[in-house]
Amino acid sequence: MMRIIFSILLALLSISNIQSQSLELDATTNMYVMKGIIQCDSSFNRKALYELSKEWIVKNLKSSDNNINLDDKEFKQMTATGNVEGKDMNYTINFKLTIDVKDGKVRYTFENISYASKNSKFNFPIEKIQRKNKLQIKTFEDVEQTLATLAKSLNASLLQDPKKRDNW
Repeated sequence: MMRIIFSILLALLSISNIQSQSLELDATTNMYVMKGIIQCDSSFNRKALYELSKEWIVKNLKSSDNNINLDDKEFKQMTATGNVEGKDMNYTINFKLTIDVKDGKVRYTFENISYASKNSKFNFPIEKIQRKNKLQIKTFEDVEQTLATLAKSLNASLLQDPKKRDNW
């Protein structure tokens, strides 16, 4: 009986995690965003989570503008810009990432999402993808999946066992 209850709870947690990993159209801005909340060990205070998030940004978001645009001295929020290669490597995905930090949890928001073909100097907002043909659908899904992978990486980084961190 306990195994069944545990399985149901695990399934529900997985579903809620999947839902937070998709692009949603913001009704106010009419722009796509991806948001999520990462529940961490309550022993992690705001400053520790802030520093871990900052470390993740530096390691994972390699952009020419040095990544972090707003670095809050109170350890509550940071804003960064990033660009990553799309899955098929024919385009680059550009975005703004905002991370809000409280004791024991982190909220991330990917916004201002755009993509640029390697053959073009123009940046196209993801809202311009009309999804009327297979290529447009594939591009939208690739952008969504790439950002979801980044979100999962941030999640894994923050939930990593502190004993397994490289503390030499």
